Amino acid sequence: MSDLEKVLDTLVAGNEQEAQTMFKDMIKKESEAIYSSIETKPDSVDEAEEHTYTVVHAKHGKEEIKASSSYGAAKKYAEMKKLKGTSGVDAHLHTKEEPAE
Repeated sequence: MSDLEKVLDTLVAGNEQEAQTMFKDMIKKESEAIYSSIETKPDSVDEAEEHTYTVVHAKHGKEEIKASSSYGAAKKYAEMKKLKGTSGVDAHLHTKEEPAE
């Protein structure tokens, strides 16, 4: 007899409180099994990793800023230059260049 059948039998027998407890335990056990089976990809990019961006604005010039995203870099630039927002701010990711031999 499966766990769900046991819960249904308990519910049909009139013990609603025990059936709810059994159902919650069943869901918790299944959730833990699912979470433990999830593996993180080793090649995935760490979202907290900071990159260097060149951030440009037509009136305020350009700066190099470290941030975790281009939007984050634009926000830092806007705060640094005391702008109201990120409108007109472009952030360009620096790429790793191989040295010429």
